[in-house]
Amino acid sequence: METAELLKYIVLIVVFSIFAHHYYRVLVKNNTDSAETIARKTSMDKEQILTLISLQRDEIEALYKETYTINNELTNYIKKLNESKKELQDKNQELSALYTISKKINSNLNIDTLFQDMDELLKGILAYDILAIMLLDDEKKFLIVKYWNGPPIEGFLNMKFAINGKGVCALCVREKRALLIKDVNSIDNIIIVHDDMKQEMVAPIMYNGEVIGVFIVDTFKENAFDEHKLSILCSFASLASTALYNAKLYSDLKKTYEDTAKSLAKAIEAKDTYTRGHCDRVTELSVKTANYLGLSNDRLYKLKIAAILHDIGKIGIPEGILNKPGILTSKEYSIVKKHPSIGYEILSDIEYFDDIRKIIYQHHERFDGKGYPLGVDGRSLLTESKILALADAFDAMTSERPYRKPFSVEKALEEIKRNSGTQFDPDIASAFIEMMQKEH
Repeated sequence: METAELLKYIVLIVVFSIFAHHYYRVLVKNNTDSAETIARKTSMDKEQILTLISLQRDEIEALYKETYTINNELTNYIKKLNESKKELQDKNQELSALYTISKKINSNLNIDTLFQDMDELLKGILAYDILAIMLLDDEKKFLIVKYWNGPPIEGFLNMKFAINGKGVCALCVREKRALLIKDVNSIDNIIIVHDDMKQEMVAPIMYNGEVIGVFIVDTFKENAFDEHKLSILCSFASLASTALYNAKLYSDLKKTYEDTAKSLAKAIEAKDTYTRGHCDRVTELSVKTANYLGLSNDRLYKLKIAAILHDIGKIGIPEGILNKPGILTSKEYSIVKKHPSIGYEILSDIEYFDDIRKIIYQHHERFDGKGYPLGVDGRSLLTESKILALADAFDAMTSERPYRKPFSVEKALEEIKRNSGTQFDPDIASAFIEMMQKEH
């Protein structure tokens, strides 16, 4: 029955109840006078009429009592209905929040920002005081603290806990079940990370039936956590499992690409003895500059890989030219100038490196359009390429060469300032100089 229709019937019954009660009182009060009046107008004597009225009164009294009982039952039903409505509203809010969480976290492959998103979204539902996220290591022997939002504890982040040892988290992993600790002081082997801790909940993060980590939440309030809150944490853990698994795979894949890039860079430096360590220094400078300029994490990562591999094309340059102790001839220099194009071609079969190889291709272009191999000006160049070009030039100036002494940092910065707007993008040059002067 619809709520509006139910309320209509309730109102009608209440009105009838009031009317019946009023009629009953009036009838009792006037029954004697009514009997005398009726007796005068009919052949019935007064006693017969009073007997009839008494019977009618009993019927009305019974009807009134029944109406009163129904009214009480309806009142209780309305109360329960309101309680159910409140419970449904709370459930709807929780489901809506969990849907929002699922939508947001499953679109995030950056594991660090994913942890922060999870913390922010989950806290809106559970209102805890401490959150820790622990993931199993590759050998599935230890839980490692990967995220911590609580009182500062030196060395706690990345701390390892054996899953075959004591403790609530280890038990959660072994038995693949969530745990609610209603009083942390009643458990001997629980880790008390703050004196105000009162309760703790732990839920396993499961993927394909296997535990990959745990969520731990603590509260400083008594009776703040219950079985319902634990079920919410379990629902969240279930939603988060796929996102965490995918983010971890993506993180591992990125590390594999980075390790591969570093191996290739070592191969380049083994051939070109004068640039040993150059790729590492250029990478560090590029990443610092990109951070200073506020580039996104995705762009920063691609710049990092591009910086590691920016000289990969030198694999195709003869060693005699690369390791020549003196100044190169114009013909030799024209051969060296091919290395951005060679690097671009070497990486052409790796789809993931499409954006990275474009950065590498442009890292010897100039802001005024007098660079190589394209000869285009700064408006057509990637920001990442312009950062890499500046970092590459700075390291070249401050590194020793067979034909000259290294520049000091101050002199190199003066050269960058002098060539700002011609060789270098003026905005990037200004930011780089500012950053380096703060450091030195």
